[in-house]
Amino acid sequence: MVLNVAVNGVWTALLIANVRTTPAIPWAVLAMAIILSLLWQYLNGRWAQAKTSECFIAAVAALIKLKEISYSYLHKNSGVPYVGIGTAF
Repeated sequence: MVLNVAVNGVWTALLIANVRTTPAIPWAVLAMAIILSLLWQYLNGRWAQAKTSECFIAAVAALIKLKEISYSYLHKNSGVPYVGIGTAF
């Protein structure tokens, strides 16, 4: 969640800077694409310690497993809770 807030903050700052300086040229999109690409590479362990990569991979695997468990439970016990919990993911 912290990462999401930080990335959204950078995106907002880039958009504001883009609109104030050169609104005819959307350079903020390219800048954000480069930033996201570098961030993704960092989280996959390209420049960081192996621990960062391991933690990221473990977090993604845990999230996928949680979704599988939630959806299988909801499928077996279908009904109103499916809508409430399903939209949270």
